[in-house]
Amino acid sequence: MSPSATTIRSLAPTVRSGYRRLWRARKSLFGADTAALIKSASIVRAEFDSKRGVTDVVEASGMVSAIDECVEMLQEGIVQGELNDRGNYVVRIDPEKNAAAKKDDRLDVEPIDPDTIGRDPSAKPEVVVTTSGKK
Repeated sequence: MSPSATTIRSLAPTVRSGYRRLWRARKSLFGADTAALIKSASIVRAEFDSKRGVTDVVEASGMVSAIDECVEMLQEGIVQGELNDRGNYVVRIDPEKNAAAKKDDRLDVEPIDPDTIGRDPSAKPEVVVTTSGKK
């Protein structure tokens, strides 16, 4: 939709659909992690509430694009690890993500925590790769 032919009212169904897609993507990513589900729900709700009064069509169209990017990031760009009984994190990567990662035979896994948020994006973290020997 071009911004000139779009009205705020005509964007409403797209925004509602985007909200539902975000909701599903966070549920798919976080699964049974109740704390992450609760926190992500409050963040998504707060972001949508904070933008409720937007009346500029160009700004609203940009927000719809941001919704799409966020959904894609949740679905394809983030994996969640689980701490096992040996103190290691286990990351399960579904076949689609694995195929995308194998394009360059490299998979970078980095935690998202207070130490990594806001740091220099060009700084490369140390990645330790271990295998279980199982196939």
